[in-house]
Formats: sequence, C-alpha cells, structure tokens
Amino acid sequence: TCALPICFIATTVDAWLHVTPWTVEIGSWFLYLMGNETLVQGKIIGTPMGAVILEWPCTGLVTGGGLMAISLALAFSKPWSRAAKAFIFASGATLAFLAGCMRVVVMSYVVKDIPKFQFWHGTEGFLIFAAVTYFLFALSIFLAPRLFPRSEEHTSELQSPCNLVCR
Repeated sequence: TCALPICFIATTVDAWLHVTPWTVEIGSWFLYLMGNETLVQGKIIGTPMGAVILEWPCTGLVTGGGLMAISLALAFSKPWSRAAKAFIFASGATLAFLAGCMRVVVMSYVVKDIPKFQFWHGTEGFLIFAAVTYFLFALSIFLAPRLFPRSEEHTSELQSPCNLVCR
C-alpha cells in the first residue's frame, strides 16, 4: 500500500531534519537578529538567558516528515502544474525547518523559567508549533495551484474527448 513508503519518507526526513547544524546555526542567527548574543558549540546554543541543547526531537520537527510525506503524496496525486507541486514540496520542507528553528528561539527565551520551559518543551508547546506549521502548509497547498496554474493548451488537451478516440 501507499502508507508504507509515506511512513518511511516521514521517518527518514525526521531523522535528517531534527538535529542538524543548520537548525542550531539558524536558531542562533534568529536570536542574534533579536538582539541576543549567542555562542554555538556543536548542538548547544548559549545565550545570556541560558543554554539550550538540541537533541532528537527537541527542535520540534516531528512535523517535518509528515509535511514531506503529505507534499509527496499531493505531488503524485493531483493534476497540478510542476511548479505548483515543487512549491508545495519546498514549502513543506521550509516550514518544517523554520518551525524547528523558531522553537529553538522560544526555548532559549524561557530556558530559566522552568514551568514555561516545560510547557514549550512538552506536548502542548509542540502541538502549538505543529498546528501553526500545518496551517501555513495548508495555506501553501491552497495557494500553489492559484500561483502556478496549468497551461491552457495542456489542460484543454487533457479534457478533449477526441484525444481518446483519434490517437
């Protein structure tokens, strides 16, 4: 069935995206843009507020594999243009990655406040990031065929009943 390849893609992408040097560096860069001094050592981001250690799945990218699997399934199941399919696939990867980076930023700000840290590190905080990420991904699915419509001649060629008989 189709579920096995989608699960394989989801777990592979999750393992790759969760703890990458990019997540640490971009999270640190976001913190720097917000006016915080940062020090990166491997998977640790040190700030004046405290240090955050990134380990699987602490970057919040459990949604990454799901988004990639959904975008691949959509790319093969819908008659959208190639540009629309590429946009959906790219938005899934980008949104998942940026959500993880932003979660690192939030964790850095609340690292000293134990109740807040436990909230954002726990299921509730993860679900908030996942909900926002999936909402933005749904928006990209809605926008993709409108931003990148199929060409008229290719669409009319597919819809013509003569093409089935005359060829």
